[in-house]
Amino acid sequence: VSAMHEVFTRSVEIAAPVGVVWGFHARADALGRLTPPWVHVTLVSAPEPGLQAGKRVVLRQRVGPVRFELVAVHVACEEERLFADRVTGGPFKYWLHRHLFAATPAGCRLTDEITYELRGGALGRLVAGRMLRRELAQMFAFRHAVTRRICEEEVRPVGA
Repeated sequence: VSAMHEVFTRSVEIAAPVGVVWGFHARADALGRLTPPWVHVTLVSAPEPGLQAGKRVVLRQRVGPVRFELVAVHVACEEERLFADRVTGGPFKYWLHRHLFAATPAGCRLTDEITYELRGGALGRLVAGRMLRRELAQMFAFRHAVTRRICEEEVRPVGA
């Protein structure tokens, strides 16, 4: 990690086994369900199930009047423990997103850890850094709420 890189981390406790939370992320529709409605992103490549290294997703995103293409490639996968994707394109000089899964007495702790560097050096950080951190906090609050709801509903007994 370079001195220019920043790290954003958020965790959520989910009352479902690691296998259920992992399985949700492996579904072909997971990215679509985890994308907040205010994020203007379109999948260019058809979503595929699975989290295996080498899986590639191409996205188009719009932020205000600016449009760009992003390519996300899964660079690591350890079944029911972690998967990681590296994104190229867009406003980031560097982006690595690690999804970490850990068994807990209540179920699973999911941690999202993003190491990133904005383009534009110190000026890029000054201009967009605070806005990006706020956007990431809102996005992962949404993503974690969706993940918790879907995974906990999957294991809830019928009629509960």
